Amino acid sequence: MKVKKILALSLSVAMLAGGALSVSAQGVSDVFSAKYYASKNSDLAAAGVTSDAALLQHAVNSGIAEDRDVSPILDVAEYATYPDLKAAFGNDWNAYVDHYLQIGIKEGRTKGVKFDLVDYANKNADIKAAYGEDYVAIAKHYVNYGINENRPGGTISAKTTTSSSSPSSTSSSSNSSSNSKPAVTPTQPTEASNTITPPAENVHEAYGHVHDWDVISSDYNNYVSGENATCTNAGYAIYRCPAMIASITFTDGSVVWMLADEVANYEVPAGKFIRSRAISQCSATYRKELPKLHHTIPLGGAYIVDHPTCTATGTATYVCEVCGEPVNKEVIPALGHDYKTVKVVAPSGCTGDNKGYTEKKCARCGDVIKVDERVLHHVATASTYKAATCKEQGEKTGYCSECGLLQTEIIPITDHAAKDLKTVPVYVDTYTENASVRSHALNTITYCTYCGDITVVVESAPEACVDGDNDGVCDTCLRSMTRQHVASQKKYNVGESFKGDIQ
Repeated sequence: MKVKKILALSLSVAMLAGGALSVSAQGVSDVFSAKYYASKNSDLAAAGVTSDAALLQHAVNSGIAEDRDVSPILDVAEYATYPDLKAAFGNDWNAYVDHYLQIGIKEGRTKGVKFDLVDYANKNADIKAAYGEDYVAIAKHYVNYGINENRPGGTISAKTTTSSSSPSSTSSSSNSSSNSKPAVTPTQPTEASNTITPPAENVHEAYGHVHDWDVISSDYNNYVSGENATCTNAGYAIYRCPAMIASITFTDGSVVWMLADEVANYEVPAGKFIRSRAISQCSATYRKELPKLHHTIPLGGAYIVDHPTCTATGTATYVCEVCGEPVNKEVIPALGHDYKTVKVVAPSGCTGDNKGYTEKKCARCGDVIKVDERVLHHVATASTYKAATCKEQGEKTGYCSECGLLQTEIIPITDHAAKDLKTVPVYVDTYTENASVRSHALNTITYCTYCGDITVVVESAPEACVDGDNDGVCDTCLRSMTRQHVASQKKYNVGESFKGDIQ
């Protein structure tokens, strides 16, 4: 047989064959058959809802909520009764269908399931070879082709608790039009999911072309569904390949895939005969995981849970302004006591309450402490004695009359004796660089002749030097009348030792 060459395919026929639609809705459209919906809801034709697009729109916007029979595969309204899905999707019917086809089958969810896609694929080798475990594509094949071709599979058996090896007594045909909702357990897939998990290079070849998911997921137009990440939960985004692809199914059950624009140049192999063909958007999807978001802590967002005290630490807890969850805690150091002196008690003895001390009280918590304990011993009879003078301390050693211990008692330095005090005049040179004439000033000094300490200094105003007898020296201070300036004026201070010199 000569090689046949397909020159063209009718796009309109391929897109509508078996009910395949090109509409904006995603999810419900994957399990929807306009012919099936119209046959189950005859009132729609009377209302003018007849086109495929109008029927799909009605099913999504009204039909599911009205509990109408929308799909031969899934009762979306019943599937939506799962509490976790209801909380996540609300009335987003497309999201429920996406979840079932991409996740729910894997999880073994059965509510609302009317047709077993796993069983359908397993009993049709060409479908299994073409789609693997892509249940979006398998669902589309069934509603577009399989339902009209009387293909085997899809039967849902009632779950039993017996160990009988006989077939289940309750079953349904793959093409059954029944709208009943039995409790079912679909056959489980053997792999993890129909969603493609790309390899390290993030490129996967399927359906006759290569998927670069980095590029595909960068275009928001390819977004199908997902959940936003929050600061408490990770999210995900599912993207669908936008390429239009063609599938050719041969009578021997084999299937070839190619991009739609390659169909015109495709050569049918010798000995092959075409059974069916279709053009549709590629159903390959990719799930992109979205990491948790960082918590948002506003300025001044620290809530003090426990204030610190003088002895205990406190805790500052930071709270996320988005989710309200505590993010982290910081320890606030203890404040420490703030002691203030409130009383000073002088010692009257060396035992018991006779001891002296300083009493302090914390200004914050009121804690009271006594510090700087002091004692005063009484040595009544001294075994050794050294008298104190105005120059040195004295001491006496003996046994304390109160505590009985041997003590050395210090005798404080005495005042200067009156008999040792002497007052003398001292003339200091005031002829410094700032003085215009040679001058002096009288300082009257009182000092102790025993220890030498100055006790009183009386200063007089400077007066000019006078040489009345023309002997070259001042008649009062006895300094040369031709002397040079002094660097500074001599000062006598109380407490310093008086040397007896004059200047």
